[in-house]
Amino acid sequence: MADTRKVYAAEFKLAAVTMITEQKLSVAEVARRLGVAENLLHSWKKAVLADGAAAFPGAGHSAVARRPAMPIPDFPDVEQRDKVTIS
Repeated sequence: MADTRKVYAAEFKLAAVTMITEQKLSVAEVARRLGVAENLLHSWKKAVLADGAAAFPGAGHSAVARRPAMPIPDFPDVEQRDKVTIS
């Protein structure tokens, strides 16, 4: 059975990044204290440095899920495709 992913609140992520940036704790130390992977903390820090407090707008849903769907390209109808002949 697959494990479920943990969802962290935006406040938790911001607090973790604050521990790294303002309290000058190492990423490894914060990871140990909070029980979070170091690479996750690096991702959160990068997002906060790029977007500030708006880095985590959702409730556990990725930015990809909020993007509009890609339009489906127009393909010729099956009848039209069958009529095409190769010379």
